[in-house]
Amino acid sequence: MQSKIFKIVSMTLCVPMILFLLNGCNLNKSDGVETTVDAKVIENDLDNKLLLVSGIDNSSISQIGDKCFVSCKDIKIFDKSGEEMSQDNIRLDDVVTIMYDGHTQETYPTTITNPKWIQIRE
Repeated sequence: MQSKIFKIVSMTLCVPMILFLLNGCNLNKSDGVETTVDAKVIENDLDNKLLLVSGIDNSSISQIGDKCFVSCKDIKIFDKSGEEMSQDNIRLDDVVTIMYDGHTQETYPTTITNPKWIQIRE
């Protein structure tokens, strides 16, 4: 009788724990929700195809932190009028809009993991 109760209790506790652990394997998968954030360019690293940007208001700082790396590799970059341009045309203090999947790597500085495009705003 006690062993039957023990088996029931064990299964009741183990199944939710296994489901919880399996759910953790799915952390980097995009949920398909893309978002934009506005930021100011504080460094343009052409050699590594990276921008270091900073949030410009409380909303953008809460999304990406006070400093954030963005890879310019294999993404489109647009000027103010929507024309495609290259990374070397981005200047320090340019304000840019970045479209990404909403995920950042929680390091310091943070890193936008899947940028889609960047557009110069100001």
